[in-house]
Parts: sequence; C-alpha cells; structure tokens
Amino acid sequence: MCDPVSATIGIASAASQMMAAQAASDAQDAAYEENVRASNQAKMDADRQINLQEAQAQEAAAQEQILNDLETKQILARAVVAGGESGAQGNSISAVQENIVRQGLEANTMVTQNLGREISQLSEERLGARSNHTSRINLSLIHISEPTRPERIS
Repeated sequence: MCDPVSATIGIASAASQMMAAQAASDAQDAAYEENVRASNQAKMDADRQINLQEAQAQEAAAQEQILNDLETKQILARAVVAGGESGAQGNSISAVQENIVRQGLEANTMVTQNLGREISQLSEERLGARSNHTSRINLSLIHISEPTRPERIS
C-alpha cells in the first residue's frame, strides 16, 4: 500500500507542476499577444510612412509639372514675340511653337513616368512590410509551439 505522506507529496508535486505549466502557457499566450500587437503597430507605422512618401512624391511631381507648364508658356510667349519682332511668319513660326510645346509635354511625360516608377517602388515596400509583419507573427508562433518541459522534481 501507498504511504499517505508520499501520496500527498506526489499529489502536491503534480498540482505544482500543473500550475507551473499553466503559468508558462499563460506567459506564452501573453507574449504572443504582445508580439502580435507590436507587429500590427509596426506594420501600421510602416504603411503610414510609405503613404506619406507616396503623397510627397505625388505633390512634388504635380509641382514639377506646374513649373514645366509655366516655363513652356513663358518660352512660347517669348518665341511668339520674337517671331513678331523679326517679321517671321508662316510654317517656320508654327514649327518653332509646336517644338516648344512638344518639349514641355515631354518634360511632363518624364515626370509622370518617374512618379509611376516611384509609386511602384513604394508598392514593393508595402509588400515587404506585409511580409515582415507576417514573418514576425509566424516566428512567435514557432516559439510558442515549442513544448516546454516541466522541471523534474526529485
């Protein structure tokens, strides 16, 4: 038969191990939740920064296009005045004016293309931020799923 003192110690030991295992599990759950919260916050911060960069790029491109338009109009006006003062007329004046307008349009096209490339790069950064977010959460799941070994009581 079993010694009552030994049985009581065994039961107390098992209860202690169960409580320790539950505490460890609760600690892992809390750590996981904190990691998810931190990962979500980091993702939101990264997205906010990327969105800010995109807005700044769009604003800079719009300003550059406005300046290009203004410069084109100024050059065109000078060409019209110069043509009138020189007495030139006809196709040659039209060709010069069309060439000035074409150059302005080309400059704005380059601005638009550069903006498109910059926005594409920012989209890639968004994908990277999403991957980092997912990896951080998955990494915490790996650590949590590793079994904890209860201490051996002698």
